[in-house]
Amino acid sequence: MALNLDEFKANVLNTRGGLARTNKFFVEIFDFNQNLFDISIPTVEDVRDSNQSISPNNFNSILFGTNRDVDEKNRRRDDSVNISRDLKFYCSSTNLPGKNINTIDNRRLGYGDIQKMPISRTYDNFTASFFCDNQYGVMKFFHNWLNLIVDNSVEVGDFNPVAGSILDNIRRPEKAHREITYKEDYQTRIRLTTFNERGEQTHRYTLHEAFPVQIGSVDVGWEENDTLLQLPIEFTYRYFDTETL
Repeated sequence: MALNLDEFKANVLNTRGGLARTNKFFVEIFDFNQNLFDISIPTVEDVRDSNQSISPNNFNSILFGTNRDVDEKNRRRDDSVNISRDLKFYCSSTNLPGKNINTIDNRRLGYGDIQKMPISRTYDNFTASFFCDNQYGVMKFFHNWLNLIVDNSVEVGDFNPVAGSILDNIRRPEKAHREITYKEDYQTRIRLTTFNERGEQTHRYTLHEAFPVQIGSVDVGWEENDTLLQLPIEFTYRYFDTETL
């Protein structure tokens, strides 16, 4: 049977609002202790007012943090913004999370054909790429988060000598080298919302007990004048649920 375009339009394009687009989404990260991540990330208004831009990746000086004076750190602390609100403007790409049913081979009578029997359910890791601002606040935020999960100090009570300015607000002097933090202190919820062509929210994924497990490497090069720096982050989580809006 040949495809009837009029029937296709009537049943798909007209009755269900058309086909979903992959660029209609935003990602929110929230519900953690805001004081642990006291990093100022420029808002859209900041970028517009100061004429700053997202950083091209040919500006590849490797900056692990500098020892700012107290006044500068206090100023940045006072200017810190709601990270869950601003990060969604920087998330450039992601994936809708998947799930899997794990099975075992089973012969019902001990012989004969093999049947697949479900035994458990697992979830794929969630990945997202974020544009990096010229102040590298987005990058510092995720380095903070991973350093909170597994302590990054050289020894008990000491700040990391190359990343001290990043870790100032989350270091606990009593923590040992590579000590692992309680999960309740670093887990959070991540929410991914999709939209239709009219800008209406259509579907929502909520990832529970989520935290990052990897900050991906980023290629940089002097010849890449028009390329924006994007930071790939991989998250794991306990489970997710979905909601039709």
